[in-house]
Amino acid sequence: MAVEIVSVEQDTVSPLESPKGSSAGFPSVDAKAIINSGAGGVSYWATEKFKGSGTYDFVLGFDRGREPKKGDAVKVVVRVVDERGGVLASAAQVVIWELGNEGNEK
Repeated sequence: MAVEIVSVEQDTVSPLESPKGSSAGFPSVDAKAIINSGAGGVSYWATEKFKGSGTYDFVLGFDRGREPKKGDAVKVVVRVVDERGGVLASAAQVVIWELGNEGNEK
């Protein structure tokens, strides 16, 4: 089994629309984003029930005041976990955040 991160898109949303984490049970596919190796914050986990091979879309949200800032290194981690929570496959991709701080105030 392999995981591939196809794309990472940067955007902002209203705090009322920001995801606050999810729980799908196991087995699952989950994702999170880590800002500056954790020093800048970590997103909420986003989770979907594993339904086999295919594409899974996630929207990752951050606590207010802990959003990425322009120039931050944001590492996106995606994992597939089995019914016991063991990691079957994972992938990570680092992107440099391009949105300016003014974008975080939407």
